[in-house]
Amino acid sequence: MINYPLRAVHTPDTYGDNTIVKQINVTDVTENFHTYGLEWTKENLKFFVDGNHYFTYEPKNKTPKNWPYVNDQFIILNIAMGGSLGGSIDPNFSEDQMEVDFVRVYQQK
Repeated sequence: MINYPLRAVHTPDTYGDNTIVKQINVTDVTENFHTYGLEWTKENLKFFVDGNHYFTYEPKNKTPKNWPYVNDQFIILNIAMGGSLGGSIDPNFSEDQMEVDFVRVYQQK
């Protein structure tokens, strides 16, 4: 079983070894497409996989250091390998790919 997706919340207070990380099990992540979602409001960030909510980031006393989400943000899609979260890499590994069907962004009016 593969533990994906991995979500990390990065803020001025939460980075490096102090990052807030949440993993869930998705058994067929390398065989099938899945829908990953984020609902971002003034109160919290809610993360979803295939419509199922699995993690909420919601600091009670919001400061610029733990809640920078009043500013414009950007989306990063990557394949992180190795390190303390990725584990060891097979020495015979040479390449792989990430397939993305689509990315949509909606804004509530």
